[in-house]
Amino acid sequence: MKAMTELLFSLTVTVLLTSLFIIILSALLLLLKTKVSAKTVYRLWLLILVSLLIPLRPHFGQGIVEVQFQSWAASSASASSNVAAAAQDISIWDKFQQFYWLYLLLAVWLLGFLIVLGRQFLAYYRFRAMLKHWGQTVTDKRIQKRLEISKTALGISRPINVLLCPVIKSPMLTGFYRPVILLPAAHYTDEELDLIFEHELVHYKHHDLYTNLFIVTILALHWFNPLVHFACREMQEAAEAYCDETVLGYHGTGYRFYYSETILSMIDRSSKNFGMLTSCFYSNKFNLRRRILTIMENGKSLAFLSPFLILLLSFSLLGSGSVFALAGQNLSGTDSQIAKPSVSKNVNEEKEEPVSTGQPAEEPAPAPASASDSANDQETALTDEAQTNQILSSAGTETQQPDGVSRSSDEDDDRDDDFDDDDD
Repeated sequence: MKAMTELLFSLTVTVLLTSLFIIILSALLLLLKTKVSAKTVYRLWLLILVSLLIPLRPHFGQGIVEVQFQSWAASSASASSNVAAAAQDISIWDKFQQFYWLYLLLAVWLLGFLIVLGRQFLAYYRFRAMLKHWGQTVTDKRIQKRLEISKTALGISRPINVLLCPVIKSPMLTGFYRPVILLPAAHYTDEELDLIFEHELVHYKHHDLYTNLFIVTILALHWFNPLVHFACREMQEAAEAYCDETVLGYHGTGYRFYYSETILSMIDRSSKNFGMLTSCFYSNKFNLRRRILTIMENGKSLAFLSPFLILLLSFSLLGSGSVFALAGQNLSGTDSQIAKPSVSKNVNEEKEEPVSTGQPAEEPAPAPASASDSANDQETALTDEAQTNQILSSAGTETQQPDGVSRSSDEDDDRDDDFDDDDD
C-alpha cells in the first residue's frame, strides 16, 4: 500500500509538472514565432512527449517544496494497533475506502488506455483492409520514373511502392515494414508528382510513421489529460512544418508559392479520417492558416536559440523530480514507532489486572519513604518534643499515687516536717 501511494504521488507530480511545461513551451513558441526553426520546435515537443513516457524522475537534494504525508502514517498506525479489536466491526465500505480506491483508479485508467489504443488500431486495420480492396498498383511508367528521381535526390534506396486508391482524397504514406505511397485517382503533372513524392519521402526519412505511433501511445497513456492531447496535436503540426521546411530547403524562394498553392488544392479532398498511423499530405483545416503562413515567411531563425532551448528544456524536465519531496517516506518506521506505545500499554494493563483465586488479596507493601519525607518527619518530632518540655516546666512535675490521687511537692515537704515534730 505504501509503495503504491508513493508511486501515485510521483506520477501525479510528473504529470502536473509536465503539463506546466507544455503551457510554458506553447507560450514561448508563440512569442518567438519564426525565430525558432521548425526542426527545433519538432525536437522540443518530442522532448515533452518522451518525458511523459518516463513517469519517474531522479531526485536531487531534499526538494524545494516538502509535501507532508504524516496523516496517512498516523491513521495506519492507529489502524494497526486496533486491528484485532476492530476486525469484526469493519464494514465492506470501510475496506473499500482504505485499500481498493487505488485499484479502482488503475482499472479506470486501464479501461481508457485500451479504448484509445483500440480505436486507433481498429481504424488502421480497417484502412489496410480498404487498401487491399481498392488499391491498384501503378503501371504508368511516368509516375514510376518520377518516384525514382525523387528517391535518388533524397538518397533513398529502399523499395517503395505506389498505389492508386479512388477512396482517399489526399496523398499519404503508410506501411511500417513495406512503405507505400498512396495517390488519389486523378491526373498529375510532373511538377505535382515531384512535389508529392518529395514530401512523402521526406516523411519517410524523418520516420514520421513511427513518430505517429509514439504519439498514439502517449495519447493512450495520458488520455485523461487535455494538455497532453494539445501537445500531441502540436507535435504532429511540428512534424508537418519540419517536413515543409526540409522540402523548401531544396528549392528557391519562388517555390514557396507553388508549394502553398498545392496544399490549398487539397482542402476539399480530405474529409475522411483514416487514423493517426499514416502520414497525410494535408491533415485538416485547423492548422492550415498557420502552416501556410509558416511556408510563406522567409525569416531567418536565430541559430543560438536552438541549442539553448533544447538544453534548457532537457535540464528542466530532468530536474523536475526534485521540486517536490514527500515528507515521511519511511512510513514503515513511523508506523512501528507510533504503534509500540499502545501495545506496551495494553501489556502493562494486562499485567496489573488481579487474578481471582478465591482468597483475599494481600495488601501491597508500603512504598519506601523518600529523603524529603524523612526530613519532614524528623522536623515534626523535634517540634513536638520542644512543646512537651515547655508544658512540663510551666506546670511542674506531678507524681501519681496508687489510689490515683496526686499531690504537689510542697505538700510532701510539710508532711515531712510534721513527722519530725512528732519524733521530738
